[in-house]
Amino acid sequence: MTSSYLNEAFRKLLHERLETERDYLEHGRITLDGIIENIIINEFEYKTKRRFDIYDKQKMQETYYLAGLENDRRKGFWDSCIIVPHKQIEDIFLTCLTQIAAIMEAQIEMARAKGVFVDKVVLVGGFAGSPSLREYLIRHLDSLSDRLGFDIELVARQNKIAAVASGAVLRALNKENGPKRILRSSYGIRRDEPHHIQKQHGTAKPFRDPVDGLLYVRTIDWVLKRDDKNALEPNQICQPFICDHTFRVNEPRFLCQEYLYVSDSATESHYSINSPRNRKAEEIGRIVVDFTFLRDQGLIEAKRETLADGREVGKKHYRVAYTMVIKVIGRDLRCYAIYGKKIVKRARINIASTFQPGVE
Repeated sequence: MTSSYLNEAFRKLLHERLETERDYLEHGRITLDGIIENIIINEFEYKTKRRFDIYDKQKMQETYYLAGLENDRRKGFWDSCIIVPHKQIEDIFLTCLTQIAAIMEAQIEMARAKGVFVDKVVLVGGFAGSPSLREYLIRHLDSLSDRLGFDIELVARQNKIAAVASGAVLRALNKENGPKRILRSSYGIRRDEPHHIQKQHGTAKPFRDPVDGLLYVRTIDWVLKRDDKNALEPNQICQPFICDHTFRVNEPRFLCQEYLYVSDSATESHYSINSPRNRKAEEIGRIVVDFTFLRDQGLIEAKRETLADGREVGKKHYRVAYTMVIKVIGRDLRCYAIYGKKIVKRARINIASTFQPGVE
């Protein structure tokens, strides 16, 4: 009951916060419900439920990463994160903890009515490690003990937790005999490559950019390939690459968007996104970087494209170019947009499922 209630209450909170962002967050197979479930599984379950303390005097806010979320401080969205005040999470926990305490007290009173005096309450289950749950029940039992006239102790059974922790330590000390860090899926980024710059373009149908007037082929660059013979390092950096985007002179904002893909079969880069080789590729997220400041601060200028023969094509436009660096840190895929030697945007995607169980 505890786990499902907390998840449902948090799910409702996220729906209320993100409903107004649905139009740009949902695209292709990406839905708001799927985004929320991903946050619950990768962030709320792993981070908040295990360590959130309603009695924490610092009252630190909680942050939940969401790739592509546009900044809006009024809504509590900043740096691709949903910011949730401590009080809101506390209210979710308290509603649940109050119900648990009421059930516990009713059971104790029922036993007392039958002449059985409970002196210990054993806390078990996955949520038993929650500091909020333990402290709340300890305080409630102290009050109940004073009222009933006998002591009731809370016992948190941690033997199973200790066994799991011990196993993890042994595994960490014996990584040579554990599973290697071999990817079971490929991860790539969508690229618009100049037509015929790569032989893989073949007969792929190009499109003409409405701004610069040049021909491009939309492809996927698989920066991390499944079943690569070389195991990944715990902190591995992929080859950096340049991203560039064009904008009309009257474009209100210069939002550069990079689309991330995953595939259980594709490994060859530069093929059209519609190629049979990429038919099982699925979009898993976006990185959105706002470069409007480059125009506003006069750091770039508008111009037309000039061909090798001197002819100008397309419309007068701005071009934004920056470096993208992708790292694999532990079991996370981290992306960094870099301009002028500074990180202007970062994003993180958990890729634990692509490794064999037991991989650190």
